[in-house]
Amino acid sequence: MLLVVTVTPGANPTSTGTTVIGDLSSIGDSAVRMLNDNGTSGDETAGDGKYSYQVTVSSGTAAGSKSLPISIRDLQFRSSTTTIQLTVTSQTPTPTNPTGVAAASPGTVAVGQVLLLSVAVTPGTNRRAPESPSSETSVQSGVGVAAIQ
Repeated sequence: MLLVVTVTPGANPTSTGTTVIGDLSSIGDSAVRMLNDNGTSGDETAGDGKYSYQVTVSSGTAAGSKSLPISIRDLQFRSSTTTIQLTVTSQTPTPTNPTGVAAASPGTVAVGQVLLLSVAVTPGTNRRAPESPSSETSVQSGVGVAAIQ
C-alpha cells in the first residue's frame, strides 16, 4: 500500500529541508518512518511535494480503523501534523474451483461423422495478495494533506 502526504510549504520564507515522519506501528511497521519526496520507496516523482512510502500491512495487524499520525517539519522550525485514516479488514482466502461448460456440435452425429467438442473454462481464483503472500489483509486508505504554518 502506498501512503502519500501532500505538503504545502510554509511561506516567508519558503520552507526548506522539509521532513515528513509517520508512526506506522499500528499496521506493523516502524514508529518512526520517513516518507520520501525523492522518487524512491514508492514515491513516484521527486520534488513534487507528495511525500510517499510503500508499506505492507503486517499479517498480525488487527482489523479495524487505524489513524496514522504524521508530523511535518522544516528547517525554519515550523511544524504541522496530520493523520492518514485507514480501515484494515481481515480477509479469509476463499479460493474458487475452475468451472467449464461443454458443448458438442452437431448435437446428433452418425458413426464415422466428425464431431466438434468444445469446453469454455473459467479459471479458479486464489485470493492471496501478490505483494504480501503471507498476509490476507486489505486496506482502504485516505490521503492526508497538510500545510506547514
